[in-house]
Amino acid sequence: FLNTDEGKEQAIALTQSWIQGEEFVIANQDEAFGIVCDEVPSACENEEAAKALFAEAIEVMEPDDGSRLGDTKPEVWATVVEILSSSGAVEPDLDLTQNVSGGIVQEVRDTAFANIG
Repeated sequence: FLNTDEGKEQAIALTQSWIQGEEFVIANQDEAFGIVCDEVPSACENEEAAKALFAEAIEVMEPDDGSRLGDTKPEVWATVVEILSSSGAVEPDLDLTQNVSGGIVQEVRDTAFANIG
């Protein structure tokens, strides 16, 4: 998919939207939390737990090492795999590295940032 011009264009547009969504969430955390709860009420039935998960999501979004917003590190995806594998949703040895960094994925990210910038 990413090896085609159309696929790459769609991936760039999606990545730009993702980055802009993260920018909105970070800048408007209370409003964003409210949107989540309005759209998926079951996610906020336990408000304390929902707020803790939301805070963790913000922590993942905000780069603390000078990297760009949206440049999720492979270590983050390893944690996602660990969490998902604990429930049996994915195999524990699933390696997403090639899917989240380098090569065409990095080209898509760089182009998305350049187009937003």
